[in-house]
Amino acid sequence: FPYQWSVEEWRECLQATPIQVVLINTPLGTNKQPGFSATENKREDFIAGIKKGIEYCKALGCTNLHVMAGLKSSGDEEVFIRNMREAGICWSKKILEHWWSVLVGG
Repeated sequence: FPYQWSVEEWRECLQATPIQVVLINTPLGTNKQPGFSATENKREDFIAGIKKGIEYCKALGCTNLHVMAGLKSSGDEEVFIRNMREAGICWSKKILEHWWSVLVGG
């Protein structure tokens, strides 16, 4: 998770090395909750995390943003599908349902 440092600090470090950032996770919650994409009543936190992740990806030349789904007990499939679609992640409902089953082991 790159968010404890500013984009400018990351750029400075990356310019001094041949390292390329290839994946960034969306931010953890305030209590280190691993994501909000499937958590009811956390839509604003989820969208804020997506925006922050995209900001870092764009600034650091990273093309992969890993969306942290959250805990199995904290969400449900319809919330996950709705939030992912609202975030502009334009996958079909069938694909989202597949990924939901992978996330929760069902």
